[in-house]
Amino acid sequence: MAAIELILLSLVLAAPVLSSSWLNHSEIQAAFLNEATRQDYLYNFVAQVDKERPIHVLLLMQHSQDNSCALQHWSAYDWPVLRYDEHLEIHVHNYSREALALVCIREFSDESMINALAINLEKMRETRIIILLQAENAHDLLPIITNQASHHNFYNVLLLMQGNKEFILHRMWPFPKPRFEHVLPNSTERLFIKHWHNFRGHRALIQPTLVPPNSFVSYNPRTGKPYLNGYVYNLLLTFGQHYNISLQVSRFFNKSVLETVVMLNDRQLDFVPSFLPFKTAIGFEGIRNSANLDVINIFVVVPCGRELTIHELYQQMITAKFCIYFLCFYFIFAVLETLVESINYRLVEQAFSFRYSRLWLNLRVLRGFLGQSVPVQDCPRLSVKQFMMLLSFFGLVFCSCFNAKLSTLFTKHPHVKNIQSFEDLNESRLPVAIDTYMVHLVDEMFSNEFHAKNFPRAVHLQSKQQAELLLTLNSSFAYETHSHLWQALDIYQRYLNRPILCKANAMQLVNSIPMFTVLQRNSIYAVALDNFIMYAQASGLDRKLKGSSYRDMIRDKAPAVVNTTNQMASRLEALRCGDLQYIWQSLIIGYVIAILVFIVELSWDFWQRHRRAAL
Repeated sequence: MAAIELILLSLVLAAPVLSSSWLNHSEIQAAFLNEATRQDYLYNFVAQVDKERPIHVLLLMQHSQDNSCALQHWSAYDWPVLRYDEHLEIHVHNYSREALALVCIREFSDESMINALAINLEKMRETRIIILLQAENAHDLLPIITNQASHHNFYNVLLLMQGNKEFILHRMWPFPKPRFEHVLPNSTERLFIKHWHNFRGHRALIQPTLVPPNSFVSYNPRTGKPYLNGYVYNLLLTFGQHYNISLQVSRFFNKSVLETVVMLNDRQLDFVPSFLPFKTAIGFEGIRNSANLDVINIFVVVPCGRELTIHELYQQMITAKFCIYFLCFYFIFAVLETLVESINYRLVEQAFSFRYSRLWLNLRVLRGFLGQSVPVQDCPRLSVKQFMMLLSFFGLVFCSCFNAKLSTLFTKHPHVKNIQSFEDLNESRLPVAIDTYMVHLVDEMFSNEFHAKNFPRAVHLQSKQQAELLLTLNSSFAYETHSHLWQALDIYQRYLNRPILCKANAMQLVNSIPMFTVLQRNSIYAVALDNFIMYAQASGLDRKLKGSSYRDMIRDKAPAVVNTTNQMASRLEALRCGDLQYIWQSLIIGYVIAILVFIVELSWDFWQRHRRAAL
């Protein structure tokens, strides 16, 4: 009996301890079950994200001192997983697969995780991000997370806030002001929304470089009111209207292209409406290229050869070689005519008076060569008539060929030969207007002394000044330019049918350079702009904007050529006396020779009579 009482007493004394240990075990078991439930929820949530858009890499990020995060022992066997903390940096240069970042935040000090995430997601701000917020003061952390995400241009962010039994989902709306909104559990919309389809009036700063044809100041033909125009500017303006972006023009207009790119690199601008080569983004850490806008060539444009005058056309026709051939054939036909005439006189037994003047001044042969009619009634025999017919036929062919070639030259308006090589350019001592920005690009592809060697008389100008000088069609300079600007000028010159500047094919410097516009390195507009550029090229919108910009540029920037159209029309009117200077000189020389011959004949006749009288 005493033993039983002792056992009961011991059980009574041990009851609190047993109950306490049993309670702790229940709590631990409940905690494990709760953790498993959370991990299952997280796995199902990630699987739903993968179903919307495949996940190729899963980035799990937690603080190095945090061992209580739900990601600590969470396993995701269906995706490649990369675990790292705030100390590890990953530098990605190129990528073609999408990743999903899972970031665990438990305390205020964990806000540095977003800064570390920004370093690892350089140039990948469109990456989907899920922030797992496990903190007692979770609502106090929301403004900090919002500011950090907005500062680093993260806009695809979901927030899983730990509740009593399950996670509470919030979605970040980045535009126009970043904020988090609660997402209902039974919502049927996508988890990650493409926010770049609608920027909701988000403000973006653009600074035109005023380098035609990319951007320039145009004027309304009816009101005269100035407005901004240009191919790349209009493309970005259409992009802003399409994606609901509020574009504001910067007030700094007198900046060069390089100065504008530096401002973009310092995050003072969002867009630069200008064509820039691929290597531009390499020299700056804070910018990136857009999708390819165009491919250009760089070459030298020189003044076209002036149109030949009529005097120069006759000089081109009547050369020394032509005169030698003419005199040779004239002498041959003069000898043949004299020989045939003497033979016929011998056959009819008549005296033939031979004169040497028939060899160098034979009027019959000269009339035949000039295509004039040669009378044959006075010819006594058939052989002489046949010779005269042969002479007339030869004169007809000769005059027809000469007149045809001369008419062709008058119709084609030939010009003096253009400058074709660097040697010709240096011999002409013509100054070359060079864009200082293009100098670095060309020198990198050739050598640092390329311009100094081939353009000793170079005039270095800013991009805007060089383009505007070229648009005036100033033929006092040669120009180093690109096909994007030259295309508009070439079409305009063909329309006027008056070439002033010509492309030198032998001075082609660089071929097929891809051109882009540039943005901030982590710009929120990068994905949207790339998609819009590809859409514009596929639909032909870029060609339409380019054509309208070309027309406006020529209308506003090349007024001097428009004013010279009347002068060109006057040049195509009736001939002037000066144009026939060569003809007048020939006539004067002919009349002088005729007068001299007449005087010689009179003198000879007077001398013969005086001699006979003396005898």
